[in-house]
Amino acid sequence: MIRRLKKSLAAIAAVPVLVLGSASSASSAAADNAAVSWSTTDGSHNLCLAHDWIDAVTLEYVPTMVGTCLSHDSTTWRDDNSNLEKPPYSGNFYAEKTPGPDGKCLTAYGSAIYLEPCKSPVNWYEQWDEESIGGHWFLKNLMTNTCLAHPGFSGVAMKNCDARDSEQYWS
Repeated sequence: MIRRLKKSLAAIAAVPVLVLGSASSASSAAADNAAVSWSTTDGSHNLCLAHDWIDAVTLEYVPTMVGTCLSHDSTTWRDDNSNLEKPPYSGNFYAEKTPGPDGKCLTAYGSAIYLEPCKSPVNWYEQWDEESIGGHWFLKNLMTNTCLAHPGFSGVAMKNCDARDSEQYWS
């Protein structure tokens, strides 16, 4: 009962945020332990990669999605390149972590994208290569060798990396 009440209250609080939230300009540059916000760059959605979200329609908890850009913890990530399992090749590898001392890692196993407690060391499924190509950032998972995409107004997906695919553009 209390759990349901908490979910309902969180959802009620999230509704005005989703409706009234305005897009912020998010600049993402890789820097160890830096706060970063990843926003879509296709020009029409003005959405950010979000975590720990309560869906305003279904009242369901959504661990990772694309939501309205806000100056809020749910759209802030921490780039961390400490304690990484050694990558097999060079790149700008980071763990995309939720803020706080118990931050969780953005993880991709195949096409599944979710948050999990970060492994120690951070494994290859939890590592992301931040590649800047043609003025856009691409978030490429080290293990799956696929890129994080935003194919709709709320979801995220893993797709074969393609510099021409605007659903894979982040800023």
